[in-house]
Formats: sequence, C-alpha cells, structure tokens
Amino acid sequence: EPNVGNAGLTRRSPGAGATSHYHNFTWFAYQDIAAGEELLVNYGPGWFKERGFKLSPPPNRRKPTLQELREDGYCLDNLQSGQSAIPHAGRGAFAARKLTRGTVVAPVPVLALSSNSLTMVKQHESGRLVQTQQLLLNYCFGHFNSSVLLLPYSNTVNLINHPENGVPNVRLRWSESSYRFFDKPLSVLQESSSHLLLELVALRDIEEGEEVLLDYGEDWVSAWEKHVKDWEVDMSALTITTSQEMNQKHTILRTLTEQSDYPYPENIFTSCFYSYSQRSSTVDPHLDSSKGGHQQQVMTDEWRYFKGIYETRNLRPCLIL
Repeated sequence: EPNVGNAGLTRRSPGAGATSHYHNFTWFAYQDIAAGEELLVNYGPGWFKERGFKLSPPPNRRKPTLQELREDGYCLDNLQSGQSAIPHAGRGAFAARKLTRGTVVAPVPVLALSSNSLTMVKQHESGRLVQTQQLLLNYCFGHFNSSVLLLPYSNTVNLINHPENGVPNVRLRWSESSYRFFDKPLSVLQESSSHLLLELVALRDIEEGEEVLLDYGEDWVSAWEKHVKDWEVDMSALTITTSQEMNQKHTILRTLTEQSDYPYPENIFTSCFYSYSQRSSTVDPHLDSSKGGHQQQVMTDEWRYFKGIYETRNLRPCLIL
C-alpha cells in the first residue's frame, strides 16, 4: 500500500494539486531474483490483447554478467525522495550518497507524446467550455516550438525540483544510444519510446542528503511566477474533508437510509472493491421493486475474494443498502 500525505502543501499553497497524495508505492520481490535477471511485473490479462500484441514464448535471452552491468548499466538508487525545503515544492529528490561531478545521477527514459495529446476540454459551472491542459503536462520536457513532449518515467526523477536560487546541480543530456532517433518523425519516436533515453548528470560534487535540482528553463520560471501572482485561495475548499480523513475517522460506512439523515460531504462517496469479470448474477425475488407500476428485477452478485481484488483498478463506486 502507498503512503498518504499532502507533501506539506495545503490548499492555501500555489503548489496545491501539483503532487499526488499517494506516494512511496513499493515493489516487493515474491521470489529470489538472481543478479542480472530482468524484473517483470504482471500488467494483467488484457494488456497485450488491448494493444494488438500476439502472445508468444519469451525469448531465451542471456543474462548479463555483473561486469557487464557495472560497465553498461545505470545505478537506480542514487536518488531518494524526501520533503523539499523549497517553498510550495512539496516532495523532492535527494542524493542517497555522495555524487562526484560528472556522475550519471540517474537514467531518464522518456515517452514521446504529441504536444496536443494532453489537451482537454473542461466545463465550468456556467456551462461554458474551456480548452485547457492535463496536469501531466507539468512533468513533461518540451519546447514551445516543438510538436513533441517527452515524459520521463525513471525512479524518483519526477520529484526533482527547480532551484529556488536559480543554480542547479544537475543537467540533462541525451544518451549516445538515442542519437539515431534525432531525425525521425513523431510516429517513429512513439514506436521507439522504449529506446529514448536521457541522462541526469552532476554539474558538481553533490553531498549525501543534498537536494538534487534541475534548471526547468526560463519559460517555466515565467509561467510559475505568473501562477503565484494570480493565485487566489478558494476559501470554500479549505473546509473540504478528504477521503483519507473519512477512512481514518469513520470505519463503519453509512447506509443509504443513514445518509438521508446524516449525509456525507458533497465530495465524498462510498466505493467498494469488486470486478465485473468475476460476476455470477442471479435474480433475487426478495429484492424485487416496483417503479411506475412496473416490476423490476434486481440482480444480485455474491462478493468473492480473488487474487488482485484489492488492486486500485477494482475500486468502484457503490451504495450501501
């Protein structure tokens, strides 16, 4: 289970909403893993089918030796997460050990996205439609005149903040293995995303426990300064009760009848872990109801436990009768 917290960002902060309340989700090995063995996780039975891939026996690849890993691999544990001292930044990335100048602090694989792929339409309470951008845009590398966005997805790199004093201690550079894609169109970049790799390099010696900082660029600085200047606190949001608070304080859920007398806050609703793929519906004659003079059959399903039922994808809205 992930940890839960607001990273020190209250709803009064201009940084509110810029970070997930869920963090530090951790992978655990359920069997012995030999050095050089690839790490694999189950994406679910539909992942390959939904993408049009045909399942075939995995290739019999030779495991790299420890010497080959030391020479050609990247260290993935140079960074660790923590609370940033930069105002409104939330979490940050910190050096797990002393890193000397020129060290590759972390590999930064990136996914190539179209610059308009994160555009969405939002409807105001007045009914007016406004075109805006998904929050994910804030975590992409890009250029104003480019049609390509690059989304980094390496361990902890998305927590690296812009320096408050404007002086970074790391920079990005392309891995030499990515040079061959520089003259390719976006469609090829998207198909080759698993091969696109940046490297995060130390500009100077970085002490253990020191926050790792990257220059986001002038465009980002200008946009952030404008955001802070225009920021207005939504006073009604200050009284909102979060679902995390409700789960901690109220372990017994209210039924529909109880909610009519003691309703939950408007932003709260009940959810249950269940899966449509595990359904075995029957008609329950004791729950038949009538509406408008017409009989309605009520379908019931017996809740069943199965491996993976408590995964987030199986958490769906439900009503407690």
